Amino acid sequence: MLPSTQWGLKRPTTYEDDPLRIRIGSDPSPDPGLLQSHLHFEREERPYLSLSEDKMPRFVQLVMGPAGVGKSTYCKTLQDHCAASGRTMHVANMDPASEHFEYKCAFDIRDLINLEDVMEEFGYGPNGGLVYCMEFLLQNSDWLKEELDNLGDDDYVILDCPGQVELYSHLPEMHNLAHELNMWGYRCVSVYLIDAI
Repeated sequence: MLPSTQWGLKRPTTYEDDPLRIRIGSDPSPDPGLLQSHLHFEREERPYLSLSEDKMPRFVQLVMGPAGVGKSTYCKTLQDHCAASGRTMHVANMDPASEHFEYKCAFDIRDLINLEDVMEEFGYGPNGGLVYCMEFLLQNSDWLKEELDNLGDDDYVILDCPGQVELYSHLPEMHNLAHELNMWGYRCVSVYLIDAI
C-alpha cells in the first residue's frame, strides 16, 4: 500500500477554534494501491450549542444573492406559504439600502442604521456605505439579539440580506454575523439565489 505522503496528503488536522471541527485525513481503501481521503466532522461540545429537552432549537435562514435577483420576492413567497400552512415565521430586512419590500417585516435594520444617512454624513458611496452599515450592525449586535429575542423561542426567522457581493466574498461581516447567530443558539442556513441562465 502506498503511504499517504506520496499522494500529497498530510496527517489529520484539527481546527480547534471552530465549534464544528473538521479533521482532514486519509483512509486506505479496500483496493491496495488506492487511497481515499475523507472529511471527518466532529461536533465540539460547547454550552451555547446544547439545548434543554423541552426547548426547540431556533432557526435562521440567511437569504443572499446579487441585487435584483429576487431575494425579497423569495422571502414574501415563503412567508405566504408558511401563513397558508399555519406555521409561524418571521422575515426581517437586513439590507440598509432596501427601499421597498412586500413581505410583513418583523424588524428592519434601517431602524438601527440607514444607508442614505451614512452616505450623507460620511460622504461614502453605496458600496462603502453598505460595508459601514454592516460593521455598525456587528458593533451593535445587542440590537439584533434583542429584536430576535422578541420574536419568540421556537419561531423560524428569515433574514433578507444585502446583495453586495463584497460582504460575502472579501469581507468577514456576514461570516461574523452567522457566527454571532450561532453563539446565540440559532441554527443557520444560507440560501444563495442566482438568476437562471
